[in-house]
Order: sequence, then structure tokens, then C-alpha cells
Amino acid sequence: MALTELVYHETDHSKRYEPLKFTGLSDILLIAKTNKIITPSSCTFAPVGILVLFVLPLIWLIFSFNRPPLVLPEDKPSVAASQLETILETGILRVATRQGPLTYFKNEEGDISGLEADLCSLFAASLGVKLEFVLAESIPEIHELLRTGQVDMAAAGLIRSPSQFPEFRFGTSYLQLRQQLLMREDGEKPRKLDDIDNAFISVVTGSGHTETARAISERHPDIVPQPLNAASGMELVAKLARKELDYVLIDSSMARWAQIRFPEVKLALDIGEPKDYAWIFSTSTSMCAQMPQTSHCKGHDNDTLVQAAEDFMIALKQSGELQRIIDGYFDYLDTLDPDGSRQFLRAVRYQLPAYRTHFVQAGQRHTIDWRLLAATGYQESKWDPEAVSGSGVRGMMQFTASTAQKMGINPHDPRSSIDGAARYLKLLDQQLPHNIPQNERPWFALAAYNIGIGTVLNAVRIHQRKHPKDTLYWQDFKDSLLLENQGSTFTRQRRNLALHYVDSIRSYYELLIWLTERSPEAALAVSKGKS
Repeated sequence: MALTELVYHETDHSKRYEPLKFTGLSDILLIAKTNKIITPSSCTFAPVGILVLFVLPLIWLIFSFNRPPLVLPEDKPSVAASQLETILETGILRVATRQGPLTYFKNEEGDISGLEADLCSLFAASLGVKLEFVLAESIPEIHELLRTGQVDMAAAGLIRSPSQFPEFRFGTSYLQLRQQLLMREDGEKPRKLDDIDNAFISVVTGSGHTETARAISERHPDIVPQPLNAASGMELVAKLARKELDYVLIDSSMARWAQIRFPEVKLALDIGEPKDYAWIFSTSTSMCAQMPQTSHCKGHDNDTLVQAAEDFMIALKQSGELQRIIDGYFDYLDTLDPDGSRQFLRAVRYQLPAYRTHFVQAGQRHTIDWRLLAATGYQESKWDPEAVSGSGVRGMMQFTASTAQKMGINPHDPRSSIDGAARYLKLLDQQLPHNIPQNERPWFALAAYNIGIGTVLNAVRIHQRKHPKDTLYWQDFKDSLLLENQGSTFTRQRRNLALHYVDSIRSYYELLIWLTERSPEAALAVSKGKS
């Protein structure tokens, strides 16, 4: 619509009014800039403009009432990243665990070992992220870390028990172990549960063993389950050894280790069928949706994380790597019997303190864990500096005369013998193939220390021709050496003795790790001896 004004124009010849049409704001601004005077003395309106002024709003109103309501698109909520996506974005996998000889522990160099620790390290590597462990003092604390989202998963030697803990997701089983009942060594061993009267069966609070103990009590009312707060079953076994408990229910692997660590206990009964062990994850969002609102469930989108863990375990099983790792932690546990364990612990208390400084100093000079040197010394001579074997080897570390002369060792001087053994082990290690992992090399070096580097290297070459792998593990080599039919009966016996030699040292070594890192009272005894 055009707005018409009468504008006064004055020239030299005449004065007149002419209509001026404003077609927009720009025309008005232009007039203002020219400083011309507009005299709105009268106005005229175009008939078409009046029609448009009244008809257009009427059309708009009719159209508005007849058209469907305008639906604005709703703002879609942002989709939260899945738990696996968050892990990949932050680059950190947080895992709850607990200390134990078969779960997680550190040596003096700060290296982390343990079955669960090794498996989690491989899983984190498969995801391309760093691994961060969160140590818990008890299983209920592990559960709380999962509930509150402080960790992504738990790997702590836990029984797969969805019925007992429906608020969590359990991964695929990676290990099956039987539950065993331990008792004091001086007690009469029962033949069956009916032979046990008026006794407590102690279990770790929150563990899968509590369900088993409760089931036993239902069938045998005289047997009372006794859940106790502890980081692991080993703490309960220690109390059992001190005659503070009646019975302790733990898994078979821990029972084997416990009988080495505590000769005062023995196996009473096998309980039930083997149980599955698995990793645990927090509740998923889909599981929360199926729970009542009163549960106040706050789940995580962890379907992809659980699936990634399952795919990892399946691949590990199919490759044989899982069994190799498990064998590496369990096979040597049968080496020591209770009597042998008892003798070793007595020697740790009364003999080792006199030589501990020599082992520590030699270990520091040659970057070898002093406890591995000490374990080797015990296997060689029971820490006797004057020991002489039937074959003529001498001293605490049992050197032949030729080797002692070549390396400048006085075999009867404990300091010289221990330092020479450390140097010799390092020399043997340097001759081993580079495709042996760092944490596996000590076992090969110890085998060479016992039967000679030539025998070991020859066996390695034979093994690699049959099994051309990029990486050579002790367990694979050990199995291959046992199956090797070449050589005389004597050499086959020597190979068996060498494997037993290494397994014995590993048992002593693990015991020393336990004593110095997870038993303060024993560590004090190791360092100072009996006063």
C-alpha cells in the first residue's frame, strides 16, 4: 500500500503542491536527510489500498481457523555416550580388584602381576586404552564401586552368581574352580558333611561362597555360615591357622596356595560342582527398565563394553593364550607339599635374615628381584654357605669349580657367591632369544642355570621349528620339553628335574613375595630374624 502526502514545492516561477508517494522506510529516511519540509496539510487514500487493508486480515483469520495447528519439532535430547565410548574417549579403563597372590600384587620394582591383572592388561591393550586399578579392601566395597560408577568393571576372582547379585551383569566365564573346605592340620578329617557337628564355616562377606555356605546350613542345621569381612580368603586361612576359626570355604586354587603358605591347614572336603569365575559389570540401562521404580536403579549403557569383554575372552580361549596364562599361575603350586612349605618358612624366619642384605645388594646391582635370588639360593643349598653336593658343586649358590674360577667367585663366601649368581643369571638372560617376554625370561635363565644354556637354546630351536610363533612363553616351552623324545633316558630325566627345579624356585619366590609384601609381621621376621 502506498502512502500519499502533499508536499509543498517552491520555485522561482510558481508555487504548487504535488503529491509525493512514500514506498518504504528508505524514502522517509531520504527525505529526512535532505532536510526538506513536509507539510501534511491533507491526505488522499487510494481505494485499492483501503480494500487491501481490510480484506487481507480477514483472509488471514479465515485461513488460520481452518488450517491444522502448527506442530513445532520437539528438541531431541542428546544421546549419552555408551560406557565403552566413554572409555575410548578418556583413554582409561578403570577396574576394581583386590590384592592376592592370584589376583593382583606388585613386586619391589613396581611391576604388577596376578592372573586378573594380566588378563585386564591384555583387555585394555585390545581396546587401545590405559589400565587403572582401584584396590578394594572387601568384596562389598567392590560392589559399591560398581554401583556408584567409580569403576567400569571388577576383576577380583569373583564367582559368577547372577541370582545372588541381580543388580550386576556378569561376563563370560574364564575359569572353573571347585570350592573346598579347609580345616586345621591337627584335626580329624571328615569323610562327608554329616561328620561335622556344631561348627562354623567362615566365608568372605559378599563372595559367591556365602551362597554355598547358606545352602550347606539349610541341609545341615548344625553347620552355621559365618561371613567375615576380608580382602581375600587368605586372611581367613591365616585365622584358621591360628585356631581362631573352625572351617574356611574358598576356591581350590586359593586352597592350594593357602596350604603352601600355611602348613597348619589341610583340605577337609570338596564342596559341590566347580563354579564359574567371571568379570562383573554395573547394571545396564535395559536391565534397569525391567526393574520396579522402587529399586531406584541407575544403569549404564554398557552393552558394548560387556560384548567387547566377551569377544576378548572368546578370542583368548581360542588362541590358547588364556590357558597358558592360567597354567603359569597354577601349575607350579603342586611343587611344594606341606612339609616342604613348613621347612621353607622356618628357614625364612631363622636363616634368611643373616643373608638378606647380600641378596638385596646383589639384586640392586644387577637389576634382579632379590627374592628371586633368595629363592634360587634356598633351592640350591637351603641357604647353607658350606654346602657341597655329590657332583662337587659348592657354596650357597652351588657353583662348579670351573665356573667359579672363570667368574672370579669364592663359592664359600656368601656375598661373593650371591653376587656371582646374580651376574651369571644376567649373562644367561642376555643369551636368550629376544622373542621371550620380559616377565618370562627369568624362568628360561633359571633352567639354563640348572642344565646349561646350550641345552636350553637347543630345546628352544626344536620348539620353534615345530611351533613358529613370534613370542615364546615358558609354559609352551615347558610342555614341549616334557614331550621331547630326543636324547637318552638320563637327559630326559635331567629335563624333568630342571622343570621341577624352576617350579620349586617359583613357589619359594611367590612365598617370599607374600611374606614381604602382604604379611607385615612375616616381613619383619624376614628382615630382622627372631629376637
